[in-house]
Amino acid sequence: MIQQNKWLLVKSDNVHKSEVPNEMNLPDWTSIVLRLNADIVDLSACSITNYKYVTDMFSGLVVISYDLQTPAGYNLEVTIETSFGLEQPVMHAINYRVKSIDYVGKISFTPTIQGDFSSYMQSDARSLWNVLQSKTAAEVAHLWIQIRKSNYQLCEAMGFDFFKNNTFKKLNPTKIEKEKTAGYSFGVDVVAGEYLAVHKFVAFAEADNKFTSSLTMLADGYCLEAKTLGWNALKELNAHAWKQKWQNLEAYSQYENASNQTILGAFEAMKPDFKYIPTIYRV
Repeated sequence: MIQQNKWLLVKSDNVHKSEVPNEMNLPDWTSIVLRLNADIVDLSACSITNYKYVTDMFSGLVVISYDLQTPAGYNLEVTIETSFGLEQPVMHAINYRVKSIDYVGKISFTPTIQGDFSSYMQSDARSLWNVLQSKTAAEVAHLWIQIRKSNYQLCEAMGFDFFKNNTFKKLNPTKIEKEKTAGYSFGVDVVAGEYLAVHKFVAFAEADNKFTSSLTMLADGYCLEAKTLGWNALKELNAHAWKQKWQNLEAYSQYENASNQTILGAFEAMKPDFKYIPTIYRV
């Protein structure tokens, strides 16, 4: 049972340094809740084996994979790939894959933009922003926020594609639209050996008291653009941007074959020169 390095939290340092703290709890765009029938799969209550965490800092890609056994004895294989955008407009993507080993029944997913920290991260639940709008439409959902005591506003938008056994499935998801949460819920029946994939696409638009009326339209449009590109194309686009940025560094050659620790150190050192760089925390 893994006690640590099991969670991946991502916070975007997408802020204006003159007005906004460099670190804050922005709405969590990585959130995807997994259910077997009506029961939430709580990793802290599951047995986790074969855990792997791979960070490719040259491609902006993080891959987490593990096998899990639920308290009821069901076994699943889970792989989560996260591709981080770098260029404007910033578009991230998550490929969340689940394979049933011996479970027969309904598997449901709830991908959201999650701004309600009341149920998790209790020790770091500072709310430094107010929600201006939470909206879920047919193809895209968003949270529009404003940082307190500043003019800075940010809209995070998300959409998704769903696949069963590598075949695209058109769904009619339940819309989730709460004060601090926007997204969808959906599920399908599976038998042992079948696998499911959710491709979650996320985009950002920001404003500093300028053109704020069009902020949600911009974020939603960028998100639909990411969705049109699809997971594979967007991952390649993001990887190209990251590799170009690294190659432009004078000291690139010394990191090309360096250890992950050395690369991470270089990444932290150069971060202030970038915009929309996600800070990756392993708890």
